[in-house]
Amino acid sequence: MADDPFYPYLKLILENVSIWPVLIVVGIVWLVRHPELFDTLARYVSDLKLGPLEAKFREVQKELADTKEQVAVLEADLSHEQERFQALAGSFDPHAPVAELESTRSALKAMAASMDDLEPVRLNLTQYKDAGELYAAAEVARTRRDPRLFDDLVDCLDRLARDDDLHGIRLHTVWTLTSALHRTILADVKHGAGVLTADQLRRAKAMLARLVANPRVQADEPNNPTRGVRGPAKWAGDWIEKGLAGEGKP
Repeated sequence: MADDPFYPYLKLILENVSIWPVLIVVGIVWLVRHPELFDTLARYVSDLKLGPLEAKFREVQKELADTKEQVAVLEADLSHEQERFQALAGSFDPHAPVAELESTRSALKAMAASMDDLEPVRLNLTQYKDAGELYAAAEVARTRRDPRLFDDLVDCLDRLARDDDLHGIRLHTVWTLTSALHRTILADVKHGAGVLTADQLRRAKAMLARLVANPRVQADEPNNPTRGVRGPAKWAGDWIEKGLAGEGKP
């Protein structure tokens, strides 16, 4: 090879020029002449550097998609639940004899136990369009005994108590509302964690005084007041006093 006339020049180049730039130039020329390999190499480098990050990104994307799907299912369930409640609230005669309301009460109690969203109940207590919606809300509140409905029950009963005719609402519905309030106070003061504040209890106490003094309530079961609205009103008042005195749990 020493006899090759090109050898001295090659030796001179290798001794005075770094091999790496030469190899890089050769590699670039080779890639230019084989463009299909450039795409493959680019994908390999991308996967090599971004593979774990890309996998994590895809995992996050999947989790977000699953969450969105779960939220959509939950919203659909809640919407269906609200529709069923409102449909039931409008499916009966709220002025029918009490005995004829038994099947309606049973259906409302069954629904109350599984309701996840109490907003329709709150709306029916505060913005009811007819006596049926109010009665349905009263039955659900009576079954649930949920402190979250306490203020709405107090506001509803206070509005009725301030009108001599109870805004035309039948006494059985007023009794159900008052019983719901009594059960809610009992559940919180005696069996619960004391969620209701002293201010809430005092406000309910003032409302009950107005309710008991209402002319229609006074005329309800005059020979045996505890059988009428004044019964649950008294029991609610008793537990309010215990709650204010700090005598909740034994």
